[in-house]
Amino acid sequence: MKKLNLLIAFLAAMLLVGCEETKEIEFHPANVKAPRISSELKAVYPAFEMEHSHYIWEQLSWNAADFGVGFGVDYQLELSTDESFEEAVKILVTSKTETVISVSDINDAMVASGIKSGEEVKVFLRVVAKATGLQSDGSSNLPTVSPIASENILSTKLTCYEASFPSIYMIGAAVGGWDPGLAVEIASTGVPEEYSTYAYFDNSGEAYFRFFSFPDWGGNIGGVNIFTEYPTDLLQPQPGENSDNNFMFTGETGWYKIDVNQGSGSIAMKALDSEPVLYLTGGATHGWGWDADPLTQLNWVGHQTWEGTVTFSNSNFRFFEDASYDAINFGYDVLTEYDAGMLEPATGDSDPNFNFVGAPGTYTVRVDKRAGSVVIE
Repeated sequence: MKKLNLLIAFLAAMLLVGCEETKEIEFHPANVKAPRISSELKAVYPAFEMEHSHYIWEQLSWNAADFGVGFGVDYQLELSTDESFEEAVKILVTSKTETVISVSDINDAMVASGIKSGEEVKVFLRVVAKATGLQSDGSSNLPTVSPIASENILSTKLTCYEASFPSIYMIGAAVGGWDPGLAVEIASTGVPEEYSTYAYFDNSGEAYFRFFSFPDWGGNIGGVNIFTEYPTDLLQPQPGENSDNNFMFTGETGWYKIDVNQGSGSIAMKALDSEPVLYLTGGATHGWGWDADPLTQLNWVGHQTWEGTVTFSNSNFRFFEDASYDAINFGYDVLTEYDAGMLEPATGDSDPNFNFVGAPGTYTVRVDKRAGSVVIE
């Protein structure tokens, strides 16, 4: 009987080892297949203009990279001002072997690389393949694999336009207080002298405010002396002596979308139904749906910036700007800066979902859409 028990234990141990071995992936660097760009640059728009920002600049394709069985692959398209790519700038990321590049995509990358607007510069493009998580076969214990660049690079001469403009600010009791540290940013739309954001306006007390070029008294732009076209049902000149040219907010207290055109001296405002929150929807939070009470959400704390506490489980999710599947939504396609110990792209999904891979629990989350970042701590 003792011998029989020993035999059973031995066979069980061998079976366990066999199971573990089937999960191991052997990685052989010499067998890695790098991508190769198969299309050429046509350079239809060599000198970019802002009004063409939404145009398609190029359509590129490349051969698939191969890191071995069990690996998924993401591709990062990069731009550099030199062939060494020592200071490469990311243009976009995709899991496909083809992509459409807009004028704004390539222009933003040129600006990020330090190229001055109006200056013709030779630029280089390449594709970098990065091994990602598990495939549907359930393979595990993936080794660390270095990214690999495309076998070939493309080059052309381009001239970019200025893509970013400084924000302006509101300071005053109507928008949070007269402390410059409480200034409300109104971000550039990308069109010179045009700005837009969401802001909370309070009509209690002396609900005055005006505009500044930066959040300090020295950046004073003014108010009714500069902006002569405005919604008179919401804004009026401050009554009495108004040497600072302040506006007085006379509408109903609440959240508004405000559009400011400094060039034409006009202001437009529209009341929002509610605070502009950001929803985290998916298995990692309240589930895939809108019937949960409460929904998982972050509060607006600044232009395209949200913050709050979230309880996570180990599953997938992405961000929605309204409680609807038709709303603007995004994940790792927009938020490219994140802690890989907390988040990773969800492989096998058709949408850019994140997988929460940290320890389940409650965290503080801050999303900055403009910076493309999400911080979980």
